[in-house]
Amino acid sequence: MSTSIPLVNDVDSLRELAPDSMFIGAAANLGDLNKDSEYKSTLAAQYNLITAENECKWGATEPNQNDFDFSSCDALGSFASENNMTFRGHNLCWGMYNPSWLESLSPADKKAALINHIQTTVSHFDGLIKIWDVVNEAVNDTATGHSEQPLKESTWYPDVPDFVTVAFETARASCEHCQLFYNDYSIASMYGYTAHKSDAVYELVKGMVEAGTPIDGVGIQFHIDLSFSDELINGTRDNIKRIGELGLDVHVTELDIACGSYPDYACPEWTEELEQQQGELYAELLQVCLDSPYCKNFETWGLTDKYTWLTSVYGQDEYPLPFDEDLKPKAAFDSMVGVLKEQ
Repeated sequence: MSTSIPLVNDVDSLRELAPDSMFIGAAANLGDLNKDSEYKSTLAAQYNLITAENECKWGATEPNQNDFDFSSCDALGSFASENNMTFRGHNLCWGMYNPSWLESLSPADKKAALINHIQTTVSHFDGLIKIWDVVNEAVNDTATGHSEQPLKESTWYPDVPDFVTVAFETARASCEHCQLFYNDYSIASMYGYTAHKSDAVYELVKGMVEAGTPIDGVGIQFHIDLSFSDELINGTRDNIKRIGELGLDVHVTELDIACGSYPDYACPEWTEELEQQQGELYAELLQVCLDSPYCKNFETWGLTDKYTWLTSVYGQDEYPLPFDEDLKPKAAFDSMVGVLKEQ
C-alpha cells in the first residue's frame, strides 16, 4: 500500500512505514484541501487512505430527491487516486446529515429512497470506492447485548424497521467486490463505559453474519480523551478479537484524543506533559491494531489541530490530532512512527 512520494518537513512518513496489510488513514475536508497547500501536501505524504469528512454523505450527494451531486465527493476521490491512496466511502445510511425532503417521506417512500440512493451512489463510485460505511451509528447509546430492540429512533427507525438489512443487501447488489462496514461510536471496549453498547453492536453484527446479511467489517470510532484507561485498551483488544472471530475485519475509524473530558470537555492549559500523555495513548492504540490480524485500518478524524470538528462543537482548542495548528508533528506523530519502526 505504500508509495514513494515527497515527505513534508523531512519527517518520516506514516504510510511508508505502515505494513502492507494495514491502511494508515485520515478524514479529509475538501475546503481545507483547496485552501491550504501544506495541509494538502501533508495529507498526501503521510496517509495511504482518506475518508471524506462530509462530502460523500447524503446531505451533500442528494440534496434534492433523485437530483444527485457527486462533485465534492468526486474531487476528494480524484485527489486520492492522484496520490495512490484508497478512498473510503462514508456513508450510505445515517440518521443525521440528511436532506429535509427525506425526513418528510412516508415509510414506504423512505425505503424506496434508501434503495435508490445506495444503488445510484455505489454505482457512481464503482472502481474508485471499494470500502463503504454502509450504515453509520444506528445503535442506541443505552442498548446492551440483551436489548430486544437496539436501534435508536432516527430518520430510519421505526419507519423502516429492516433498514440495516436493506442497506447492506442493496450495497452488495450494487457492488459485489466492495467491503461493507457498520460504523459506530462508544463501542471500542468490552469493558468500562463502552461495554454495554459494544455488546449491542457485537450482537447486531453477529446476527447479520448468522442471517447471511452481506457485511465485511466493523468500524470502531475513537472519539476519546486522555482518560482512556488501560482497562479500556485491554477491552479494545478483546473486542477486536471477538469481532474478528465472526469473520469480519475491524477498522479503527474517526480517532481523535481530546484534551478535555466529558461532558463539557473543558481543556486545561495544553502542556508538554499532556502532549506526551496523548502520544503514549496514540502509540498504545496503534499497537493494539498492529497486534491483531483482524485490524486493517488505523484512521484519525482529521490530521491537524488546525481543522477539527471538536473546536467547532466545544468552542475551544482540544489539540486532538497528530499534527499541530502549524502542521508540525506532535508527540502523537512521533510515537506512532516509533511503533511502526519497531514492527
